[in-house]
Amino acid sequence: MNKITVVLADDHEVVRKGLRSILASEEDIEVVGEASNGLELPGIVESNNPRIIIMDFVMPSSGVLLIKKLAYDYPKSGIIVFSFYDDEAYVISSLDAQAQLSSTVHSAGRLCHRIGNCILN
Repeated sequence: MNKITVVLADDHEVVRKGLRSILASEEDIEVVGEASNGLELPGIVESNNPRIIIMDFVMPSSGVLLIKKLAYDYPKSGIIVFSFYDDEAYVISSLDAQAQLSSTVHSAGRLCHRIGNCILN
């Protein structure tokens, strides 16, 4: 079975480890890389060629410009942007920058569901 490959990007190690742990419970998902900021992320995506990039909108060297760069440079990688801040402006600007999905993520099941939606789009 071909697994859905994922790169995680968040400036908080505990969040990356938590996401990795959640995704490890899904047999069809494999985390292939992690970045702690927006400067590291493009190189990690280049090296691992993931199907999905899951990134925090609010981390060093991140935001709209990074989303646009990733969408342009890696068009086959879906981008899921998340934030623990419940601010509609993050969602709108992420989608405007060509992220496939953007929202606050409050549960593991919801994140896995969003990965599936991103694959289908």
